[in-house]
Amino acid sequence: MYEYPIDEQFKRWLEASGIHADDFGNPRQWKAVERLISNLLAEKKRELLRLEESLESSAVEIQEMLGSMRRIFDQRCRTLSQLASLAFFIVDERGRCLEIQDGVGILSAKGEEREELLGRRIDEVLTTRLGRSILSIVENDREGNERSFEVPLENAEGPQDTWSVRMHRLSKAETGQGRREWAVIVRRRRNEEEDRCEDKTKSDMSRMPLRDALTGLPNRQALLESLELALERAQRYKRHGAVFFIDLDRFKEINDSVGHQAGDIVLKEIADRIRRIVRKSDIFGRLGGDEFLLILEEISSADTLIHVAQKIIDEVNRPIRIGDMNYHVGASIGITIFPRDSVESETLLRYADRAMYRAKQEGRNRYHFYSREIDREAKKRSMIEKVLKSALREEAFYLLFQPRLNLGTGTVTGVEALLRLDEHYSREMIPPSLFIPIAEESDIILRIGRWVFTQACRTLYEWQRRGAPSITMTINLSRRQLQHNDWNHFVDETLRKYQIKPKSIEFDISESAFMSLSNDGYGLLKDLKTLGCGISIDDFGTGSSSLVLFQDFVDRLKIDRRFIQDITRNGRYRTLVKASIAMAQAMGLGTVAEGVETAEQKRYVQIMGCGEVQGFLVGKPEKSDKALNLILSGYRN
Repeated sequence: MYEYPIDEQFKRWLEASGIHADDFGNPRQWKAVERLISNLLAEKKRELLRLEESLESSAVEIQEMLGSMRRIFDQRCRTLSQLASLAFFIVDERGRCLEIQDGVGILSAKGEEREELLGRRIDEVLTTRLGRSILSIVENDREGNERSFEVPLENAEGPQDTWSVRMHRLSKAETGQGRREWAVIVRRRRNEEEDRCEDKTKSDMSRMPLRDALTGLPNRQALLESLELALERAQRYKRHGAVFFIDLDRFKEINDSVGHQAGDIVLKEIADRIRRIVRKSDIFGRLGGDEFLLILEEISSADTLIHVAQKIIDEVNRPIRIGDMNYHVGASIGITIFPRDSVESETLLRYADRAMYRAKQEGRNRYHFYSREIDREAKKRSMIEKVLKSALREEAFYLLFQPRLNLGTGTVTGVEALLRLDEHYSREMIPPSLFIPIAEESDIILRIGRWVFTQACRTLYEWQRRGAPSITMTINLSRRQLQHNDWNHFVDETLRKYQIKPKSIEFDISESAFMSLSNDGYGLLKDLKTLGCGISIDDFGTGSSSLVLFQDFVDRLKIDRRFIQDITRNGRYRTLVKASIAMAQAMGLGTVAEGVETAEQKRYVQIMGCGEVQGFLVGKPEKSDKALNLILSGYRN
C-alpha cells in the first residue's frame, strides 16, 4: 500500500510543473513554500526517530504512530497544494488513485471526501475528459516518459480555460512497491483577472481572525494554540489541567427535520450557556460542527472535573425554544488530563475524542474520562478501519449467500448476501460482527455498500444466465447509506447494467436503524419501494417500532434469531414470536424466522403461521456456486 511520496521527489515535481517565485507575485510566498517543505522533512525525521525508539511496542501502537505521521503529512500537503494552486495524484498501473491532494477545487463538485475517493480509478474520481486522458496514458504508455498536455475545462469560455497536466512515472525505488506508479500534477491556466482574485483571496486568508463566525468563540486554530500554551505552563509550574471534548447529542435530528437555520440557533444558544457557567480563566471554543472544546487549567481534583462536566450536561439538557416549539439536545463529554495523559496538544485532543466516543457508546448525555483501555480499543478500531480501506483496494472482500426457505412450497425463494473479509488478509481474523459496526460508523460503509450491491447484482445475473429460477436477493442496508441522495440513483443504474428486475432485490435494514432515520432517509427508502425493490426489517422485536411507518415502507419482518433460538424452552419468547407473526399477517407483511437450526424450531414457527425460515437447518452461508446448486436442486430436509 502506498504510504507517501519522498519529499525531495515531491519538490522536484513542483519545480517540474513550472512553479516558480513569479507564480506568487511575492517572493516571500515562495519562501513560505520552501519553509513548509523543510519543516515537513524535519518533522518526519523526528517522527521516524520516535518510531525507532518504539519498535518494542505493539503493532497497533506502531500503526497509530504511522497514522499520526500520515495526518501531519496530509495537512502539510493540503496547505502546500492550496498555496501553489495545484492538485496532485499518485496513480497505479491500473489507474487507481493511491494519493489525492486537491488545492484547486477540482473534486469539490463531487461532494465526496478524499478517503472515499482513494482506491478508485482516476476516471471515476475525475469523470471529465481530464480523468479519461490521464487514464489513457497510464494504461498505454510503456516507456515511462514524462508527459505534459492540456485539457479544456468543462464549459470553457475561451482558449485559456484549460487544465495543465504534467505526469511523471515513479521508479520502483521511489514507490517501494515494485510496480509502476505515476505522479500527476494538475494546474489550472487562468486569465489575469482570476489571478488577481486569487491573490486577494490569499491576502484575505492571511488576515482571518481566530474566532468562529457563528458563535464568536475561539475557533479550532485558536484553541490548539491556547492548549499549547496551557501545556507549557502546566509543565513549568508542575500543575494539572484538563481538556473537555463536548459533542452534542441529537443535534443532527434538528438540522435534518427543522433546517440549518434552526441548527445555528441551537449552536449559538448552547455556546452562550456553557460560556456563562465556566470560569473566565477557562478557554472555551468551537472546534467545528456541533463539537466544542473546554480547556481548564490549575485543577485541584477529579471531583472538580466531574462537577463541571455535570453542570455542562445539565445546562445543555434544558429545552431550547425555537418559534413555537421546544427542542432538546444532550451532551457527550470526553475528558483527558494533562500532562498526565500526554504533553502533546493533538494527542490530548485525540484522547478526549475517544473518551467522548465511549460516552456515546454507553448511552450518550454523559461524561467519560480517558483511560488506557479506551486507547487500546480506539487503536484496534483504527487498525480495523485501515484494514477495511486497504481490503477494498486489494479486493479482499467476498460474499456468501444464505438461502431462505418458503415453508408453504418447500423451495428456496431467496438468499441473503453476507459480507466476509478474507481471513488470510489480516494478521488476525476480523469477523463481520466486529468490522461491520465500525464500517457503519464511518463513511467507508458507503464504498463497501456500493461494492456489495454491485457484486450481488453481478451474482444474480450470473445465476439467471445459468438457469436459476426467480429468487429474491436480500442485501443489508445501513442508515448512513440512506443519508446520501445518490444511493437510489446508483441502485437504479446498477440494476439496469446487470439487467436485474427491481422486484428481485430486497433491502434489509435493522429495526433500530429504521426508527432513527431522518425524514430524508424515509424519503429515500420510499423511492426504493417506488423503484420496485422490497424492504425488510431485520432483528425485529429488539427495538421500539412504529407500526404506522411499517405500513408505509416495509414488505417483510425478520424475527430476530435470539427469540427463535429459545422458542422451544421460553414461553415468553413463543408468545412474542406468535404475536409478531399475527401482527405482520394483519398488516399484509411477510415474515421470516432467522436462526432456525433445528426441526423443532422450524415446526414451532410453521404452526404459528410464519412464511419463511432462514438458518443452518436450511443452509449455511455458501459461496456463489454452492448456493446456486442448492437453488437449482431444490430443498430437501
